[in-house]
Amino acid sequence: MFQLAVISGKIVDLDSYLLSIVDEIKSLGEHGLIVKKCSGEVIKGRVHMVMATGGIPQVSKFAHHKGHRAKFGCRICSVKGESSAVNPGVMYYRDSEANIRPVSDFVNGNEETKIVSPTIFASLPTFCGSSFFGLDEMHLLGQGIGRFVLKLIVPKYNVSFRPRNVDKAYTFFVDKKELEAAGHQIKESQKHIPTSFQGSWDNLIQKVDGARAIDFIDFLLYVIPTLIVPLLEGEIVKKVLLSLVRGCSIALQWDLTESLITEMQE
Repeated sequence: MFQLAVISGKIVDLDSYLLSIVDEIKSLGEHGLIVKKCSGEVIKGRVHMVMATGGIPQVSKFAHHKGHRAKFGCRICSVKGESSAVNPGVMYYRDSEANIRPVSDFVNGNEETKIVSPTIFASLPTFCGSSFFGLDEMHLLGQGIGRFVLKLIVPKYNVSFRPRNVDKAYTFFVDKKELEAAGHQIKESQKHIPTSFQGSWDNLIQKVDGARAIDFIDFLLYVIPTLIVPLLEGEIVKKVLLSLVRGCSIALQWDLTESLITEMQE
């Protein structure tokens, strides 16, 4: 994977910024590339772009998607959101069998399902639709899923998710004292964490200031299944949360087999 550009500041017209890059990639794919080594060896090849990645907001801009809070908030499928009766500003996407967006949504735009205009990447011969836009692990699993799961669990962050004044009716309810005890266990276990461990292993239940994406990934993969899931009351939510952790764990592996991909999808 090669980094083609660094976008500094807010770009008013992203497509005009990307146009020269996309044109050059198309030219390299059509006419090829010749590399002459010092030894005299000549290497010929063609260059193609197979994916555009970034954070969730940036990828939405690449795809010209309205965003994950829109009525059709998924850029991958055509699931239609429903407003929460308790919190009208929160959108829920319940249809797990919604159709994958057709390539034409990105080639022509689809105002009705919130692809507001054609994406510039649709002009590439390798463009394949929604799967062309990927999220890197730090944004998707760390700052995305890991941080979100933490917010669901910790009371000071989940105010907008839980029913007002009815704590125990909340799916992810954990007793405050038990949650504090879990945080204390994280702190106490720091002395046993090997120095090769990439995360800081801080108590994110108490404070997230300065936390990095890798810290949220560690929280998701190791703290959730060992310390948090046993504190939840519902068996269904325990099973679903463990399945989510397992799926993320598989996605982070360097090598994937067909059986692992099938397990992640299920």
